[in-house]
Amino acid sequence: PDEYVSQSEIDEIKVLLISLINQTKSDYENGIFKEFNPYQTKTGFYLGTLQQAIEFNNYHEGIHYGCMMQIKKFV
Repeated sequence: PDEYVSQSEIDEIKVLLISLINQTKSDYENGIFKEFNPYQTKTGFYLGTLQQAIEFNNYHEGIHYGCMMQIKKFV
């Protein structure tokens, strides 16, 4: 961050992130995702099914989290 982040901004981000997870779970359970187009990521992962895409997303988000933890060490 290049400036101070308020607690209300942090709280808003938390609400948005958690609500996105809950909405995705609800949509998945309710069969909202009818079609999935397989593709290969730029890093070479082949995602052939929706389940694989969701699993890859968890890995992908973990990479972001790891980067944030590294940045935190410098702050």
